[in-house]
Amino acid sequence: MTQLSIEAVRAAYFNPNALREPSYRLYRIMTPKGRFYYMMTDGQPELFIGVTTMLAMVIPKPEGLIKWIADMGWHKSREYMKERAAYGTMLHSHIEKFMIERIYDFTLIEERVDEYIAKEGLSVDRDAWCDDLHKDMAGWVQFCHDYNVEPLAIEIMLVHPDGYSGTIDLICKMDISVDGEWGEVYKSGEKKGMPKVTKKTFRMTCVVDVKSTRKSTNHEEKDVQLEAYKQLIEVNFPDIKIERLFNWSPKDWRGKTPTYNLNDKTDNVDMQKFYAWIRVAQLEMSKDDIVIPEITGTVRLGDDASGLYRESALKEYIIREHAKRYKEEAA
Repeated sequence: MTQLSIEAVRAAYFNPNALREPSYRLYRIMTPKGRFYYMMTDGQPELFIGVTTMLAMVIPKPEGLIKWIADMGWHKSREYMKERAAYGTMLHSHIEKFMIERIYDFTLIEERVDEYIAKEGLSVDRDAWCDDLHKDMAGWVQFCHDYNVEPLAIEIMLVHPDGYSGTIDLICKMDISVDGEWGEVYKSGEKKGMPKVTKKTFRMTCVVDVKSTRKSTNHEEKDVQLEAYKQLIEVNFPDIKIERLFNWSPKDWRGKTPTYNLNDKTDNVDMQKFYAWIRVAQLEMSKDDIVIPEITGTVRLGDDASGLYRESALKEYIIREHAKRYKEEAA
C-alpha cells in the first residue's frame, strides 16, 4: 500500500508552428485499476481513464496469451512482461531523444543501457539489451529515412470529452506512396491508351504507435488503440485530419540494411469496435468508485495498529494529495 504516483505531464516535443497546444494542464495517476489522467477545475479533479486501461478492462485476453501464461507460469510470465515493459520504456526514451535532438550516437548505447539498468535496479541480460537496442534504433532511423518523417508532437497527452485519455507516441508528417490512376496510360500492347495504375507519393499527417515487441502487432486491442488516438487528436486539433494510422515495431533483422515492421491500420475493421467498447468501459466505471487503501499515521510501541488503515475514494485522494504536491496551484 504505497503512495500513488501523481505527476504533471506535458508533451516531450510539440511543434507550435504546426499545432495549437491544448490550454488545459494535465496530471497522471496510477491506481489499482490502472492509469488515469485528470485536470483540476475549481479545486475538483475531472477524471479521464487511460486508453490502455480502458481497453484492458473490456477486451478479453487473446487465447494465445492465456496459453503462454499457463505454459510459462504466472510468476515467471509476470517477471518476463515486466522486463520487456522496462526495455520498451527505454526504447521509447531513445526514440524520443533522437526525434527531438535529431542526432543519435550509437557509441553511447552500452553506457546508456548500464545507466538505465542501474537506475531501475534491474537484473537483466545487459549484453542482449545492448544488442537489441542497436538493432531497434537502427531500424527506427531507417524508418524515418524511408518515410521522410517530420515530428509534429512526441509523447503528447490528450483528453477527450467522452472521458478517456491517452499518451500518443508520435504525430508526424510522412511520405506515403499510394496506388492509383494518376494520369499515366499504357503506351503499347492490348491496354494501349488505357489508364495505368502507378504509385504517387503524398505528404500525409499520421499517427505512429511504437511497440517494442518483435512479434506481430496484429491484435485488435492495438488497432482500436490507434482509433482512440485518432479521435483524441482530432477533437483537440480540429484543423488536423489524421490520414494514416501505423503500428511500428522492431524486427530481428540480419544483413547490411536495417528493417522494421510497419503495419498500416487505417482502414482496419476492428476500429469500429472502439465506439462500442468505450461505452462498455463507461458503464464499468460507473458501477463503483475506485477505492485507494492506505496505511498512514504515527504510532508508538504498544499502540493498536488497526487505526492506521483507511480507504479513500479516488477523487478524495487526488484532492488531498494534489494540494500537497502542487501548493502553488492551491494558493
